[in-house]
Amino acid sequence: AAAWAPSVPWWFQPFFPSILNVLDTVCRWSSLLFLPASVAEMMIAGLELVLSVFAARYMRKRLIAKERWVGVAIVSVGLVIVGASGLVNSALSDSTDDSNTNN
Repeated sequence: AAAWAPSVPWWFQPFFPSILNVLDTVCRWSSLLFLPASVAEMMIAGLELVLSVFAARYMRKRLIAKERWVGVAIVSVGLVIVGASGLVNSALSDSTDDSNTNN
């Protein structure tokens, strides 16, 4: 477990996971505003994978094998590519819609 966990006041301990859950929900719904649903779901699932490895390493102090770090790097690159393509396609469709309304 994290070394700082016992130093958190007892009354705040139930709120910490709740705060992270609300933050996760806000990020999920806001991603659906700016990206197509298929791209947003891929980004959410990939981000959970990447963050779980980082949480295991830095919060729980577990050693992660080099092969897993390579996997995390590959997933991260894939997430960047998928996210960028979703944003580019969204911007292109917006500009196409604007040009159609002007005619």
